[in-house]
Amino acid sequence: MNLTPVTGTNTLLLIGYVDLTALGQGGIEWRSERLVLDDLTVLQASSDGIICTGTIPGEDAPRTALNPSTGHLMGGPKLNLM
Repeated sequence: MNLTPVTGTNTLLLIGYVDLTALGQGGIEWRSERLVLDDLTVLQASSDGIICTGTIPGEDAPRTALNPSTGHLMGGPKLNLM
């Protein structure tokens, strides 16, 4: 697990292997759903959005965008394990 700041906010991201947790001054702000099968990497984290990549079957170099305030998916492929 790694920690990275979200530029322009008072939030830190706890980066797991498959999901993200946003930590604010009062504790946990949000937790994402499972974003990838493995190897989650945050490419950019700012007040404009969180861009990440990782292993998603059937996708070549997928990039997923999350809202930094809520953790909701804003764009990119969604992992489907069904």
